[in-house]
Amino acid sequence: AVLSTQSTGHFEGAKHRLFHFIRNELEVLLLDRTDRVNSAIERIWRLLDKYPIKSETFQRKVQPHLGDKTDHFCHELYMFAISPYDWKSYLRRVEYGEGRR
Repeated sequence: AVLSTQSTGHFEGAKHRLFHFIRNELEVLLLDRTDRVNSAIERIWRLLDKYPIKSETFQRKVQPHLGDKTDHFCHELYMFAISPYDWKSYLRRVEYGEGRR
């Protein structure tokens, strides 16, 4: 489901590629609170099996964990997912506004 509702043979690899990026983003957004980060990762990991990242359902189900940071997180996750980079290379190339990294 990750990017669309169609499953592909590359789904598990694509999903696995997202793990470190998701953890890194959540640690920043949730101020490195381990309990909240781990809970959010578990939820998001399950949701990726069912819903595309850009779907309203995915965002609605992530919202209880991220609150007003949900749109930002989903946007960043989608942009990383469609990029050709690993998470460290992506973070070196992406440009954030002030107050971020």
